[in-house]
Amino acid sequence: MRVEHMAETWSESGPEVVLHQVRLRATQPGPKVVLCANVHGDETVGTGAVLLLIEILKSTLMRGTVTVFPSINPRGLLERTRPFGANGQDLNRVFPGDDSGTPASRYVAWVWQRIKAASPTAVLDLHADSYDAVPYVIVDRPVSHSGQAKTRISEQMAAIAGATGAVVLHDYAERDYVRFGLDRSLAGACVNRLGVPALTLECGPRGALAPAAERQTAQTVLRVLAHLGCVAEQPAAAPVSAGPWRRRSGPRVRHEGLLRPLVRPGVEYSRGVVLARIRALSGEILEELRAAHPGLLVAWANESWIRPGQSVATVASRE
Repeated sequence: MRVEHMAETWSESGPEVVLHQVRLRATQPGPKVVLCANVHGDETVGTGAVLLLIEILKSTLMRGTVTVFPSINPRGLLERTRPFGANGQDLNRVFPGDDSGTPASRYVAWVWQRIKAASPTAVLDLHADSYDAVPYVIVDRPVSHSGQAKTRISEQMAAIAGATGAVVLHDYAERDYVRFGLDRSLAGACVNRLGVPALTLECGPRGALAPAAERQTAQTVLRVLAHLGCVAEQPAAAPVSAGPWRRRSGPRVRHEGLLRPLVRPGVEYSRGVVLARIRALSGEILEELRAAHPGLLVAWANESWIRPGQSVATVASRE
């Protein structure tokens, strides 16, 4: 086992950004897996999970190479903001970046070269959703592929997603997937620009390290590494709701008020079910959010006070 630590500085705009990279090489050849965390600066569970994984893999990695980027967005982490700096862009919508674009896009282009240099055969991008969510994995749409190439990478992603033991959500329908810019997420760019199977794993709350979610995320990644043959077989996850599921836009509210969820994450619901209520501080029920389609409740918003037009949940329907 060989462990390499690297730190590089990007200082083109604003405060310096130090990108850390840890590479673990087993004595036996095998897959080259890249683990990324903290693309969104306020999502830190993935960072805690990969730091935990580095210690675990020092004694358990049997084959291949695992390259870890504990924080893709150190500036956002430092400033406690989701985007790249206090008034920056969402890094997860500008991959693979642009050397002549905005500061965020130029930074992403610099990061992208380092991800490519790891020659990945699979990529996992670790995110956090909400205090009230089931762990889930998002399978991107290979919109730039066709024919056998599209079938092959779709099958690879489905197999890796199935190994996680989490709820598997196939991303929005292709038209919406492109309209929302998801082909320019980190995972989406890996799939559509590099032709590498990549997944987004959502686990735990935003804003702070949650030890239970951190351990759960690490175990989920270990199951993927076992599936790829990098580590020994791992304990199976608890059964999850049967899919396949497709991510949908969650219900949006018309009134400002307090969100009162009525359906737990991980529970299937039928059309017309009241998913949540919006209440005024007087106690008055301002609005009932009814399900427009049957589906699965995946996560509630990571906040309680909701404003008009806000989406309050991540939901899924059958693929």
